[in-house]
Amino acid sequence: MKAQSVDWKEMGRSLQQHWLQVFREFQESAESQVLEQEKMVARDLPFHWAVIQMSRGNPGLMIAYLRSGNEINAEHREVLALCLEGKLRDRVKRGRKPSASTEAAEIANRFYRDWKRMNRLNKVADRGHSDDMKAESGRFVVEDYLPHLGAKLHTTLESMGLD
Repeated sequence: MKAQSVDWKEMGRSLQQHWLQVFREFQESAESQVLEQEKMVARDLPFHWAVIQMSRGNPGLMIAYLRSGNEINAEHREVLALCLEGKLRDRVKRGRKPSASTEAAEIANRFYRDWKRMNRLNKVADRGHSDDMKAESGRFVVEDYLPHLGAKLHTTLESMGLD
């Protein structure tokens, strides 16, 4: 019986399906956690906003928060202590700001490396096809993967009132 031959394109399509399936599973598990996270964010947001303002030299919101009678838990106490010690500052980040294109390129590069690794593990010949594989990796990320991610992110932000 002849061994089944798999070419590099088939391996790429298989990996694309795997990535999309993993993303769908992640989406489903994330959706079940969104409501709890929204409650936590709504509960902790005033405190964290007061910390940010205090770290910028404006303690007014923190004073108001402390006088309001709102609950202060152990995490809040630790963040407040760090802020008072001067370890939490609104630092200016150096370097380039991440952009959507650089993030997409990083995801495409990760997909390409996974594809090469899968080809090596399955002894699939891909010699001479690296340019095609890189182009297909970029196309997959931009046309198939990111639209799912973008739609989900937009829905999540919208449900949290942050859109």
